[in-house]
Amino acid sequence: MVTDEDVLRALPPRGFVRDFVLWAGQQTSAPIAYHLTAILPVLAVTAPSNLSVEYAGPINAHFYGMAVGRSGADMKTAGISFASRLLTAGAPALLGPKPSSYEALVDSLIRSPRQLHKYGELGVFFSRGKQAHFEPVKMGYTEAFDGDSMSRSRAEQKGEKNALFAHDPRLSLMSACSLSYLEEHTTEDDWHGGLLGRFFLLYAQTNHVDPWPKSKPVPEEFIRQIELRASIETAGPCVGRTEAGADLWDAWWDVHMKRKLPPLITGAGIRIGTLAVKMALIYAWDFGCDDGSGGGPWTGQPWELDVCHLLPALQAAELYIKSLESLSGRLARHGDARLQRKVLDVFGETETLDEGQIAARTQFSARNLTELLKTLVLSRRLGKAIQPGQAPLFFLTAPVPAPVPRDSDDVCSSDYDCD
Repeated sequence: MVTDEDVLRALPPRGFVRDFVLWAGQQTSAPIAYHLTAILPVLAVTAPSNLSVEYAGPINAHFYGMAVGRSGADMKTAGISFASRLLTAGAPALLGPKPSSYEALVDSLIRSPRQLHKYGELGVFFSRGKQAHFEPVKMGYTEAFDGDSMSRSRAEQKGEKNALFAHDPRLSLMSACSLSYLEEHTTEDDWHGGLLGRFFLLYAQTNHVDPWPKSKPVPEEFIRQIELRASIETAGPCVGRTEAGADLWDAWWDVHMKRKLPPLITGAGIRIGTLAVKMALIYAWDFGCDDGSGGGPWTGQPWELDVCHLLPALQAAELYIKSLESLSGRLARHGDARLQRKVLDVFGETETLDEGQIAARTQFSARNLTELLKTLVLSRRLGKAIQPGQAPLFFLTAPVPAPVPRDSDDVCSSDYDCD
C-alpha cells in the first residue's frame, strides 16, 4: 500500500493538484492518496474534449480514479468527498447521473459527452455487475474509457435511423471501494481486459483518526480555478514529447517492462502506460509549460509534453503499481480461490481446527468444504495432522494476511453511493 509520504514525493512541485491535495489532507484523517485519486478525474472532466496526444492512437484526458481501503476504517468516502464538493461548486453541470442500464449511459453521453460519475462505494456496483442485466453497464464504462463511439438501438420510426450514437465520449469516474468488495465481487477478467484495469487506484490506510474533525469549506480560489477551466472550450494541440520528456519516458518504460508483476495484475500493469499518459495530460492542463513561456494547452497554441508533466505522472504510476502489488495478495483469481481464501481466514496463526469447527465458522456444506480442504492441503497452504481414533486437525503452514473487517461501510444507500 502507499503512504502519505509516498504521495507527497510523487506530487508535482507546483500546481492546482498539489495545492488541493495538501489542503484536503488537512481536513480529514483519510490518507492523502484518496484526494489524489479524486482530484485527477475532476480536473480531467474540466478539460476540453480535444485535449489529447497520439499514443498508439489518440489518448484523451478523461480519467477513472479509485480510492481503495479497509471498510469503515479508512474514511474512503470522506476522502473523495472534498473533490466532489469542489466540482459541485465550480462546475455542477459536469456531474452526470449514474446509469441503471447501458442504454441510459449512452443517452446520457449523447446529451453531455463530457461528464463525471461519482461512486461512494464502487464495490456495490461490482456486486450488481454479476447480474446479467447489469453487466452491459460495466461494458459501457469500459467502452467510454477507451473513447469508443457507443450506440443503442431504438424503435424504428419513419424516416429515422433505428440507432442512437454517442460519439467521442469523455466520461470520468471518481470512486472509492472497500477491500472486501474487491475480493468478493471481482475476477481475474476484470483486471486483465475488463473495467478494473482502466482505473488508477491507490490502496492506502489511515494512520490516525481525529477525535473531532474540523473541515473547512472549499476555498473560493479552488472553485474559481474549476470554473475557469470548465469554461475553456478548445485546447491547443499536443504535438508529442520534448526530447527530454521522450528520454525520461523511454528509460522508465524499459525498466517497467522488465519488472515481474503478480499474474493477477499483469494486464493492469501493461495498461499503466495509458494511465500515465492521461495523467501527464491532466498535469499539463493543471500548470501548463515549465519553460517560462507561459504556454500550455489552454493557450490554443501547439505544445509538447515535457519532463514537468511526465515525471509526476510516472511517479503516480509507481504508486499505482505499488498498490496493485499490495492488493494482489488479497485478491482471488477465480471463484474457487475466493472460497479457499475464506477457509484460510478462519484460522488463527497457531490454531488447529477439525473439519466440523471449520464448517461452523465458514458455513460451507460438508461436501464443498472437504474438496476445499483437500486442495489446500495438496497446495501446502494447510497442514493436516492425523490422530488415531479422532478427526484430523488442520493448521496454517504459512502466515496469512488478516481478513478485512466488514462493517456498515459495506452496505450503502440506494443507487450504490455512500454520501
